[in-house]
Amino acid sequence: LWLETDHTLRNNPIFDTLRDLMAYRRSAKLEPFGCVYSDVHTFPQHFESLDLDRRKPLPQSLFIYNGKKYVYPSTATSDYSFDDTVYSFDALLSFISSIMDSGELDKVRKNIRFGTRSIESPYGHPLNVPIDSVQDAVYAINTEYHDHIVYTANMTVVVQYYARWSERCKHFAETYRKLSAHFMNETDILFTKLNIIHNDPPFYLASLPKIVLYYKGSMARYLAYDGILHEQPLI
Repeated sequence: LWLETDHTLRNNPIFDTLRDLMAYRRSAKLEPFGCVYSDVHTFPQHFESLDLDRRKPLPQSLFIYNGKKYVYPSTATSDYSFDDTVYSFDALLSFISSIMDSGELDKVRKNIRFGTRSIESPYGHPLNVPIDSVQDAVYAINTEYHDHIVYTANMTVVVQYYARWSERCKHFAETYRKLSAHFMNETDILFTKLNIIHNDPPFYLASLPKIVLYYKGSMARYLAYDGILHEQPLI
């Protein structure tokens, strides 16, 4: 992504869209991608070396996949004015999917699977991690043990799906700790969290953080919370 770093009002929504798109592909168990950006004033030589167009507005993108380069927006267009819809979620999703997902059937035939990232716990099972139940009664779980933990028969399990880059998740962290402390003396409820940056969630997450309650003793029964992220409504 080539842009002018001082244009924060234009750049920040694009960064947010790219983060959402990366999270979407991971949660949808599609092949993930990464993103880097560069300031055009610092590296002007990239326009020529990467076949970018000086006449077109910034930002401009170069998507590299399987050794091939794809310029976005397309250099074939003659529109030299900035259009913010070009970097909308739907527009970028369509562009990236047209490149990355066109050979999805071939990948399935070759048994190449995505969406199984799981950060390993140094204690093996995530629930073996020693925690201070007074300060923070929340267990950090991973994808590997997710289903084994949430679909337990002897307790209700609450999971917070979050990402560290999300400001909403950062602001909610303390509220979630207070929520777990409120039920600290209850033996049949467990509070957990799953960082989707290092672990793939079990389903698509339209927003973060997402709080899901898995019912005790009931396989595959859960309730996603869509209310206000304050302590009392959650209780």
